Amino acid sequence: MLELAQVTNEASLEILAHAYQQLLRYMVFAYQESDGAKRSVFLIFNYRAGLWYPLLPAPGSGDAKHAERDIELERQLQATLADALPIVNSPDDWFQFRGTPF
Repeated sequence: MLELAQVTNEASLEILAHAYQQLLRYMVFAYQESDGAKRSVFLIFNYRAGLWYPLLPAPGSGDAKHAERDIELERQLQATLADALPIVNSPDDWFQFRGTPF
């Protein structure tokens, strides 16, 4: 996941370098923990800030459409990715994406 996140970050930085960020606000990358897993992990890139943050729906919440999030696991993933990606520091600044159909 780290290698894919780094490659994705490089592509996102290239978009920023060409001033296309005004056309985009967020980019969402969805990962499943394993084949057949019902739970997804989302990495969100905020083009305006040039920063990443994780979004993990809480078990039983269904998907990212719901407000329940696994904040503890998001913070663990934040710490894991911090060496590879520029990460938003405060979870309070992470957009919720409620009602988003992904």
